[in-house]
Amino acid sequence: MPVSDITFQNRINFLVEVQGIERQAQFYGVTRRTIRRWQGGETRPSARVRDSVRRRGLTAGAEPAEQRREGGRFTAPERDRFTAAFNVERSINRERRRTRNAAIRDAQLRGNVRSERMARALPSRISENELRALLDRRERLLAGEEEESEWGSWRADYYAYVGR
Repeated sequence: MPVSDITFQNRINFLVEVQGIERQAQFYGVTRRTIRRWQGGETRPSARVRDSVRRRGLTAGAEPAEQRREGGRFTAPERDRFTAAFNVERSINRERRRTRNAAIRDAQLRGNVRSERMARALPSRISENELRALLDRRERLLAGEEEESEWGSWRADYYAYVGR
């Protein structure tokens, strides 16, 4: 059975957190950058590697993936707040990578070494603190603790993190 993107990323993140990125890179014979790209969903390894990550994550102590049977088929449980947070982080990281890569290509085409260095220094992932602040604010808005007019401000902050 194929390993879902969410299960794979949860397991690789767990393995990196518990055992370290260097150990994962050595085990799979790839670079640390490749492991980071797997974590961010930028690239996908082969089905064999994905299954290996899934199994190794379980033996290292990761929680089993939740599934439920619906109409004779296994499905993922209904989306929860964690999934929403995962999707927000994923979309921000995807847009940041696109922006960074476009800036690098532009600088290379112009032959400007300084601009290329600056483009490579652009962040390709949102930091934990930025993400936590954005999600906490979203939770307050959903709970009604902040005025509805604040949604426009939240969206502006979201797009600022994305880089649009």
